[in-house]
Amino acid sequence: TLNIDPFDPVIYQGDTITLSANTSTSSTNPIGNLTYQWAPSTGILASSNEVVLTRPLQTTTYTVNTVSDAGCLQQETITVTVLPPNFGVPNAFSPNGDGKNDFFKVEFSGNVTIETFQIYSRWGELVFNNENDAGWDGNFELEGMPQDVYVYNIVLRMPDGRKEVLTGDVTLLR
Repeated sequence: TLNIDPFDPVIYQGDTITLSANTSTSSTNPIGNLTYQWAPSTGILASSNEVVLTRPLQTTTYTVNTVSDAGCLQQETITVTVLPPNFGVPNAFSPNGDGKNDFFKVEFSGNVTIETFQIYSRWGELVFNNENDAGWDGNFELEGMPQDVYVYNIVLRMPDGRKEVLTGDVTLLR
C-alpha cells in the first residue's frame, strides 16, 4: 500500500512542508526498488519518496506515482490546504515584567516579515523604530515611557510579495 504523510495537511501561506510517500509490503510480496514521480512537478529527483514544498501560495493537490522494478504502479493523492497569513495587533499592553503582555508586537502566523515597525508619542515623536518580531517594550532611550496612547505604523510583507500597512493606536498601561 502507498500512503502520503502528513494526513490532511494544513499550512499557512509561505510556510514549508515535507510530504513523504510511504510504502508497506508483506514478506511474501516484496516491492523491490521504487521510482517516485510527483505531480505537479516539484523539482525533485524521481527516485525520492519525500518532497519539500517551500512556500506554496495556494491550495494544491499533489499526486505521487510509484513504479516498481516489475512495472507495478500505485498512485496516491493528497491536498495541501494553504491558508492566507493571519495577523493582528493588540490595542493595549503592560510592560511591567510579569511575563504577560510585556511587549507590543504583531502576532502572526505564516511567512510574514516586518518591513517597518514605528511607534510615535501623541506629540509625534518617534519612540520606537525597529524591524523585528520582538516588539516594543515600552522604553525610549532606556527609560520607560509613561502610561498613554501611542500611534503605530507597521508595514508587513506578505508571502506573495504584497505589502500590508497597519496603522492605529495602542495604550501603554503602567
